[in-house]
Amino acid sequence: MVHLDQALAILNRDRIRNANIINFIGDYPIHGASIAGDSVMIKGRSDRDWIYISSANEDEFYTLSAGLTGNDTCFAIIEDWMLPHLTENRRELWRLSCLKLYLPDGVVVPATADKEDPPLVELTPDDAAFIFANYDYAAYTTEAFIAERIKKGPSFGIREDGKLAAWIMTQDDGAMGLLTVLPPYRRHGYGSLITSALIRKLRALGKLTFVHIEEQNRKSMNLALKAGFIPDRRIHWFELEEVHS
Repeated sequence: MVHLDQALAILNRDRIRNANIINFIGDYPIHGASIAGDSVMIKGRSDRDWIYISSANEDEFYTLSAGLTGNDTCFAIIEDWMLPHLTENRRELWRLSCLKLYLPDGVVVPATADKEDPPLVELTPDDAAFIFANYDYAAYTTEAFIAERIKKGPSFGIREDGKLAAWIMTQDDGAMGLLTVLPPYRRHGYGSLITSALIRKLRALGKLTFVHIEEQNRKSMNLALKAGFIPDRRIHWFELEEVHS
């Protein structure tokens, strides 16, 4: 296997494009790394065994993908042009497609909350069950994974009446995610409060701030664009049926 330092040296040449993979390498065990020119393929495990590919060159991409087997089934942050080759002659079990947007370092976010705002709290693993039960994308995650993300990355919430009213954390690739404000507590600015808090925390840690939003989710997309996020590219997560040789 290629030494991870070699792969990271290539990935760090484009921090915006490769933030997902860089963060994943930092948080999870990697059991495979390949390089072809300036392209990198990483295999590692968070909630699943994921394959990440960073490439802007078709020939290098084809060289890397030649190392895939029928046991390689879960892919993350795959670009549009890679899809036909990776899915050829294999059945997709599911796919989640989003637009990646990032926040330039120069964009200003509110420094503090107003004194009238409810206090922000850091989430604990004990919150995972409640979050999982009230998360719109629960089909793509697990309670155990949510608990793990609370342990591994920064997160914030707001409690009302003794229970969580709103929360946000980071995904396994460092993207801001799982943002939820329960219906009774909407239109109070809670989403903006916890989002701003997480942005400030990520910046303090020296991390790029980025999100993944489904393009049909116009409300979230418009909020992100209004806040200063810039579209990067469309990306896909998917799982293929295993092929036995």
